[in-house]
Amino acid sequence: MIKKIVFFDYQALSEQVYDHYYFHRLLIEGYQVIYLDLTALYHPSLAKEVSFEGVAIHSIATTKQLKEFISNHNDRETLYVSRLTFTNVVVGLFRLFKKYNCKLAVFTRGGFPTLSKSQKLLNFNIKKYIRYTKMFFTLLLKKMCFFKTYDYIFNCGSSLYMIGVGWREDIKKAQITAVNTVDYEHIHNINKCCEGIENESYIVFLDEYYPFHPDLEVCSITPIPSEQYYSELNAFFKKMEQQFHLPVVIAAHPKAILYKEKNFFDGRQVFFGKTATLVKYCRFVLVHDSTALGFAVAEEKPMLFLNSKLIQRYMGENGQFIKFIAEYLNAPLVFYDDLQAILPTPLTDKEKYNQYKYDYLTNKDTEELSTEEIFIRTLKEL
Repeated sequence: MIKKIVFFDYQALSEQVYDHYYFHRLLIEGYQVIYLDLTALYHPSLAKEVSFEGVAIHSIATTKQLKEFISNHNDRETLYVSRLTFTNVVVGLFRLFKKYNCKLAVFTRGGFPTLSKSQKLLNFNIKKYIRYTKMFFTLLLKKMCFFKTYDYIFNCGSSLYMIGVGWREDIKKAQITAVNTVDYEHIHNINKCCEGIENESYIVFLDEYYPFHPDLEVCSITPIPSEQYYSELNAFFKKMEQQFHLPVVIAAHPKAILYKEKNFFDGRQVFFGKTATLVKYCRFVLVHDSTALGFAVAEEKPMLFLNSKLIQRYMGENGQFIKFIAEYLNAPLVFYDDLQAILPTPLTDKEKYNQYKYDYLTNKDTEELSTEEIFIRTLKEL
């Protein structure tokens, strides 16, 4: 019987994780909830102290501390729940899970269509060569059972690949339980628009905080120049507003802390924590390649994908993926930095949307069920 649940990640615990992984419900049900924060071990410059009532947070800065923690929390009443993608970076961690025979679980939900191998090779460079080589040897070691694989997988649609390197090894042995994405359940529970704006009286832009996103440092990506990015984007928004006679409002990225200090969008309304609501009641959606586009799919909202020469120059993979996901959904795409471009009308291909829905947002067996209830019920059966 499971009594203790240890979530682990190399990011500090956030309110979003607390909510999306049902910490409050787990505490009510009497489980001991621990958060193993590995940020100081893997990304020291991003480490920070946070606290959440009822949750024991253990910050790990050395391999010795990690080994001591796992060796002291490896009984059969403890379940480790991963928030990490398995790559060569975390092989030491999963080697320890193997050594101490820990019970491991993971949620694979919120997946995204992925480029084919041939498409990925279009932007091939020495960094990718080194990364793929490391992944290849990691895969070989995983096939040789050097690392612990997952015992329990809570999966949505075609998202199993999110496990990471060698995911097919995991699904050979794991108990797989179908669930929905948080976004899919969340948007269907919304029943009123944001205060101050009317239903379908605006266009919403799904911001991704490209110039300042903290993951850029983690992924060693050169930031896109902020001044040019926002200048070109605002010029495009003005053009959209003139053509469609609707204001553009901004659904801020959850990590866009600088937006609280300065308006980067020429005074346009910026909303925090309201992305689902804004999408549900908008006329249509402007997006780069945010996973929040799942909200638009769930509500069958038209989308227009935004690319630019600047994105392609600094964030080539993102530029490539914007084109790919637009084609996947049969939705129009525009280079927003080309002010001479004819603005296409956002469209909805219901067949493509439906395919996306059951591949990445929900399952036909669970779309009317609650993932929270599925998770709690499964824990009680372990």
